[in-house]
Amino acid sequence: TMIVQELIAEGQLQETSSLQSGRGRRQILLDIVQDHKLALGLALHRRDISTVLTDLRGRPLEKHSRPTASFADRDEVLSWAAETMQHMIEDNKLKPDKLVGIGISSPGPLDRQNNRILEPIDFPFFQNFDIAEAVSAWPLFPTSGAATRAESPVDTVKRAESQADIGLNNGLAINLENNAVLLAMREFYNGKSPIYKHRHILFVTISRGIGSCLISDGQIYRGLGGYAGELGHTSIDAAGRPCSCGNYGCIEKYATLDALKAFFGFDSYDVVVDLAYIGISRSLAIIEQIAEWLTTALVNAINLFDLDAIVLYGELNYRPQLLTDMIENKIRQRSLISRAHNISVLASSYDDKTAADASTAGIIDAYFKQKLVK
Repeated sequence: TMIVQELIAEGQLQETSSLQSGRGRRQILLDIVQDHKLALGLALHRRDISTVLTDLRGRPLEKHSRPTASFADRDEVLSWAAETMQHMIEDNKLKPDKLVGIGISSPGPLDRQNNRILEPIDFPFFQNFDIAEAVSAWPLFPTSGAATRAESPVDTVKRAESQADIGLNNGLAINLENNAVLLAMREFYNGKSPIYKHRHILFVTISRGIGSCLISDGQIYRGLGGYAGELGHTSIDAAGRPCSCGNYGCIEKYATLDALKAFFGFDSYDVVVDLAYIGISRSLAIIEQIAEWLTTALVNAINLFDLDAIVLYGELNYRPQLLTDMIENKIRQRSLISRAHNISVLASSYDDKTAADASTAGIIDAYFKQKLVK
């Protein structure tokens, strides 16, 4: 009770309502004050680069995005991201103590201990790059030598290194995390998601690549070095299509939207799905083949980890019931584990247009667990 009262006094918790349950003390329902603190996010993606300002529930207050292909190089990405974050801080009149920190979302693999992006496939701007070191050098808050809007933040950092007139980092914590993990965290913490009914969950992201995150009894499984979850580079055909990772037959060479368009020759996946629902045979055959490829990879994961749920997120989530039903049926036919207990295949409650919002999930989680590192 004393801790609760302290959190209420600090403005972090609020009473929402009360329940009278007969005898005894009246039960008070509590909730976080979602705008007590805010978080900045940087989402690095093969398709788009985004910056976002969210509240403690991960709800976006302001967001900026640009196609990744519109940037010439990494420096231009960093300059744009720093400038948009600086604008969000100025526009919302934010002080450092209002922010829990900056969350960074990136394709894997990542070296989280050293805040380095390693070698994500087809992501040349950020190969073997210490992103946290770069972001911590951004002069986001006004100081005597800080950048103005007429001077790019990256140029200001270069000037500051010689003039020593800016305190780097401004005290903000930084959290680098795999984008699949962040999306899974956001799904898991969403009280309305059916994911809560399950204990051992594989969250699968399908976009320009395929990633995944394993959640076991509420905890993220990372493996020895934090690289667990590379479902996209598990093979469905040892003699299949070569992948730039060095393997053959990787599932992401077959089941991403770009790969599907190239193989089947359609322009719109949504149109294919709509036609499949009214019984057009070619469209049904396309969905059937997608389900077949995904099932092959997913059955391997089920047999390794004894899953009870798979959640699909991303570019194939338009009217997903047909696809998820097909996958579920194929799993029942091909996994011994599915004969011991049910394995649900679910569509994420979020669409891929909100991916950038998840970039702050890790830094917010660290804030609530009191594990922020500055």
